Amino acid sequence: MIHVKVTTNQGLSEFSMPLSATIFQVKQKINESFPNYIVGSEEVLFYNGQVLDDDRSLESYNFRDLVSLNLDVTLQQPKFYILAKSFNKETVMKVKPTTTVSHLKDKIERKWGIFKDDLILAHNHEAMKDDFPLSYYNVHANSIIEVVTQYLSR
Repeated sequence: MIHVKVTTNQGLSEFSMPLSATIFQVKQKINESFPNYIVGSEEVLFYNGQVLDDDRSLESYNFRDLVSLNLDVTLQQPKFYILAKSFNKETVMKVKPTTTVSHLKDKIERKWGIFKDDLILAHNHEAMKDDFPLSYYNVHANSIIEVVTQYLSR
């Protein structure tokens, strides 16, 4: 069993789950705790910036070593626009909070023709890591993403 602590915009809930429980089962338990707050397949649970997949078990994430699992529940939000800006280019792009930095780099690569491995993205002067969702960096509508190119030898 693992102790799960869930923080939402409607409060806090704590409960225990077996390690064999799937992320989807955790979402169902959250729904029981917050009847007016539906957490379904469209919503995403994060742990340390990592998206947790519905069909995977708690144990598959190696949570067995944790005494307590703290989750922040983020509702899937509609897409919004951000500005990707370098010293000589800028492009408005449509993204979601769950869009990963790597996926955003893919979009920039397609639009600008610059290899994604040559791109460094930052928000509020903080370099962004590829595997993290934009919401981890508090990217929201009208945010500016700084794009720096570093040409790597090939």
